[in-house]
Amino acid sequence: MATRSIIYLAASLMTVLASDETKQAIPLPTDYPLRPLVWTDFITELVCIGFLVLYVGIWWQGARTNQNVATTWTSANVEYLHEQFSLVGSGKATLVKDGPADYLLYTSGRRNVQFGHWWIKLTPRNDPITYVMSLVFSLVGWVKPIKDRMDVTLTLNKELSNKFVFAVLDKSIAKETHEKRFDLSKMTKIATVNVPSHLTVYAESQKLAELLLNGKTGEILRQSSGLESLIITYLPDYEPERLNADKDLKLTMVYDLNNAQASPLIGLPCALADTLGNLHLPADVTTKLNKNKAELQKIFAKREAEDRAEEIAKKKLEAKRAQEDRIKNLSPSEQRKFDEKERIREKKKEQKKRTKRA
Repeated sequence: MATRSIIYLAASLMTVLASDETKQAIPLPTDYPLRPLVWTDFITELVCIGFLVLYVGIWWQGARTNQNVATTWTSANVEYLHEQFSLVGSGKATLVKDGPADYLLYTSGRRNVQFGHWWIKLTPRNDPITYVMSLVFSLVGWVKPIKDRMDVTLTLNKELSNKFVFAVLDKSIAKETHEKRFDLSKMTKIATVNVPSHLTVYAESQKLAELLLNGKTGEILRQSSGLESLIITYLPDYEPERLNADKDLKLTMVYDLNNAQASPLIGLPCALADTLGNLHLPADVTTKLNKNKAELQKIFAKREAEDRAEEIAKKKLEAKRAQEDRIKNLSPSEQRKFDEKERIREKKKEQKKRTKRA
């Protein structure tokens, strides 16, 4: 018996010793020698840093190029603008930077014009991602082709009595623009006027188009190129829920800054403002304009009347349902009293109808 106990004890000691040897045999991470670092270990980090540096460099260079384009245009045309307007710029600066690709020049103080915004909208040279996306979307027709553009908006004087819709569009965008814009599609048709073949004219009246494009305005169009759109309107470009036909007349013009023959177009908005100030429409043209406006107002008045009638019917239905729910909760005696009141009310209503007929 004692011998067996000694054997078990010896076996246990051998097991413990073997376990300790196994533990000591497992190498720890700290037992491995450290490998010296080489530059290939940082490829991912180097690529990220390189991309960031490249992006910042492109952004800086693109923004600088856009600034040079904007300041060059302003320097070349600021003298003309000072001749036309008493105020050019915001007072602190002539040209205001609204973003790396957007610059604004404000003008006011001119006959027939309340104020004007001259937006220089440039190619997003500073942002390669936006540039590539805009390029792709322009190929499928979702956005305009990317280029440097001048976008002018003049808000004309309230004293101008003649309000109408008129447009001169580049043929490449004429049909689509006419169909998409509410004001053009509802109020204008193609007019035949002496303008370059790449332009299409839309007007409410053929005579109106001829009066607007005679003289200096027509000469500017014939001597230049690069015009994308010229629109005069007092209506929104999208269909509103309610029509407001008393808004100020606005003139908007967009043209390509990079076109070598586009420089005369800077004089077109002011020339048209002078034409509008001196415009005396024949009686038949005035009648046509008033008729077009009245027909449009009639359409919206009918629509508003239908909306009001629908709203009234909806309220009546809700009131009827509320009354029915209230009646259901009345006691039998209260319901009988209510029914009696309703019979008396209907009887009086019928008597009034008979009296009116008589």
